[in-house]
Amino acid sequence: MNMATAAHRDTHAVTIPRHRQPAVQETSIRIDGLVAQSRPLAQWWVELVEELDELRARLVQEGNESWLSLYDQISQDAPHLTPKLRMIDDSQERLERELFEVRMLAGEAAGDSAAIRDVSARVAGLLSEIRRHEERINQALYDAYERDLGGESA
Repeated sequence: MNMATAAHRDTHAVTIPRHRQPAVQETSIRIDGLVAQSRPLAQWWVELVEELDELRARLVQEGNESWLSLYDQISQDAPHLTPKLRMIDDSQERLERELFEVRMLAGEAAGDSAAIRDVSARVAGLLSEIRRHEERINQALYDAYERDLGGESA
């Protein structure tokens, strides 16, 4: 993960990520490409399901590793943001469930040319939600380390 260092006013240094994990972003881009070229071919369905599986693994990994440590760090450094952090945490759990549901839908609909439009719409909506989730995380980081503490990103 790309990391940047921000300094508190009291010179205590903390490490904060600048962007989401590259694997989540790369997988999302590949899925966007698949959705844009929706085709009633067996290979399209296979690739979509594989990419959704990869995205789910990366999102869960991010939630279990990066987000938990960020949650603890921000809670200590900017406790007034705790309600926002809880909302982000709830959002992470919803996204993981939604991703599982979309993945199951894609697997069940595989090969059904009539389902391509519906599956593609659900996938596109999910990707939009993941992007909004990442924006909320970035905003919390900004609020905690740039706005509140006057830190500088390296």
